[in-house]
Amino acid sequence: MGLQTFTGPFSQSMWLLTLIFVMVSGLFIWICKHFGTESADGCLVMFDAYGFFCQQGASSTPINCSGRVVYLSILVCFLVIASVYSGALASYLTVTKVDLPFQNLYELYHHSSYRVGTLPATMFEDYFKVLQFDNPKPSLIYLYLLT
Repeated sequence: MGLQTFTGPFSQSMWLLTLIFVMVSGLFIWICKHFGTESADGCLVMFDAYGFFCQQGASSTPINCSGRVVYLSILVCFLVIASVYSGALASYLTVTKVDLPFQNLYELYHHSSYRVGTLPATMFEDYFKVLQFDNPKPSLIYLYLLT
């Protein structure tokens, strides 16, 4: 399990957009603090933005209402990103991708090492029987792979 395991659920462009959003969030936090009554240090503001991304909250609560709206909006956006990432990571770790050597039924017919199994008297078994009058190839697949 390398780094690709944890970066795989998001594409490179999504990681780039997340990084840009962290920086833009830092700019918005700096604007809220600079035009409010608090002092705004650029480095600490970026740590606040990264803390929002990690769902840690802020080092201080803004006093004015516009600052609180900006903080809440940023926190909600990062909450959505974190939720999407956790769901995609769970899916990425649990779902396996199987590469089969065939893409359709005709390639399956010509590939001799695979067999097809279905339950009797189901739609999947009847599919090949019904098509035998229109196209002889599905009936050959039925006769070769299912019987």
